[in-house]
Amino acid sequence: SKAADTFLEKIDTMLQPEKHANVPLEQRRINAAADIVIDQLATVFSASTSRADIQEAYMSAIMHDWGNVETIRGGYMYPKVGITRQHFSDLAQSLRHCLYFAGEATNTGACCTVQAAMETGVRAANQILLDNNS
Repeated sequence: SKAADTFLEKIDTMLQPEKHANVPLEQRRINAAADIVIDQLATVFSASTSRADIQEAYMSAIMHDWGNVETIRGGYMYPKVGITRQHFSDLAQSLRHCLYFAGEATNTGACCTVQAAMETGVRAANQILLDNNS
């Protein structure tokens, strides 16, 4: 898709050492990811907020490569005995309509898959839009 191609081009550009010689590779990765998120937010909120305003409000980003964390290794959640849909629903609740959660552990219809994670990303995005338009 065009969005995926743009994403990869931006990552490639941000990771080129000749353009960012004084910035460590890990920080370049974080900067590239943050820039992509800022672009996406600018698209979502284009009717009310400029990219420049979003960029100005940006403070910092933290990124984890879960596949390289010894105790996680890119793992995913799995339901333990006794877990109910309500547990997943509780995890999906926003905090004061300011902090929203997504991920396969917040999917009340299915879990443990990329599809479940993607569905919750759409759910959280729609909830943000609803909360900010009411």
